[in-house]
Amino acid sequence: MRNILANPKIGLLFVIPGIGDTLRVNGRAEIVTDEELLAPSAVEGKVPRLALRIEVDEVFTHCSKAFLRSRLWDPETFAERSELPSSGEIHRSLNPSFDAEGYDAERASRYGRREGFY
Repeated sequence: MRNILANPKIGLLFVIPGIGDTLRVNGRAEIVTDEELLAPSAVEGKVPRLALRIEVDEVFTHCSKAFLRSRLWDPETFAERSELPSSGEIHRSLNPSFDAEGYDAERASRYGRREGFY
């Protein structure tokens, strides 16, 4: 959000898993907090505190060659989750005293409660 306050120019890339084509939108973003405007975006009874309103300058598709060549959606190329560091371990790599295990446990608990999803 700070970036948008400093420079409202944005580029959005819409990707659908399993689909090679992408849609690119370039434009300008504005942060909005108008409750009436946000009300239709409520999920599970929770209205967002803010949203981005995008003024579109251009829209175009990207060629899917990069997705095809990279085999991005090919399950045989997927990494095993156990081969990668957890979020807590990544934080600990920046701060050796960080409680990675506690962070990962609390994060899993929040996700289990769907806290912060909406």
